[in-house]
Amino acid sequence: MERIVFLERKTIQAKFRQPKFDHEWIEYSETLAPQVAERVRDATIIISNKLSLGENELAPVAALRLIAIAATGSDCVDLEYCRRRGIAVCNVRGYAANSVPEHVLMMMLALRRNVFAYRHDVECGLWNQSKQFCLLTRELHDIRNSTMGIIGYGAIGRGMARLAEAVGMRVLISERKQAAQIREGRTRFPDTLSESDVVSLHCPLTDETRDLIGRSELEMMKT
Repeated sequence: MERIVFLERKTIQAKFRQPKFDHEWIEYSETLAPQVAERVRDATIIISNKLSLGENELAPVAALRLIAIAATGSDCVDLEYCRRRGIAVCNVRGYAANSVPEHVLMMMLALRRNVFAYRHDVECGLWNQSKQFCLLTRELHDIRNSTMGIIGYGAIGRGMARLAEAVGMRVLISERKQAAQIREGRTRFPDTLSESDVVSLHCPLTDETRDLIGRSELEMMKT
């Protein structure tokens, strides 16, 4: 019988459809790092979210066969160790493919239209004090005809591109930073940074993407 241990149930506000095969289901609303080893000791399947699951935590789990990450990304799991042990690792495909691009669009609009600063001015009474039927205390910028650079072109990156194009933005899909060849439809990484008004990152955290944009890259970007 499979023993399924869900370590961070509180991180997901959704009803889970449990598997039809014979199993024991154990869940904890939250788990602290020192509690991991004891809670997963006899597990054959672990469901996690953001907890770090490295060799120290996994080595004592003799029967473990699968780690299911209830999120996107997999940097919290030691994939190389799991590969050596024959432990399968999966995450949620299509996770937040709509909500993340919509959130990016919302923040982009708020920043380009200076919404936060204007809200502060209104709260300070500047609108009421204005002798005109307008308040021109901040710079305003449209997003139409501006350029968005997208780094990471999976489900979320593609969703971001569709939204950006829908509001009239020019979209650049970045090639990998150290790529020797540029694929069709992609833009060199440095050119993406230098030509974009907005850069949105949607790539997984790996050794290749860690510290992807440092000081020298920031200097390439528009101010």
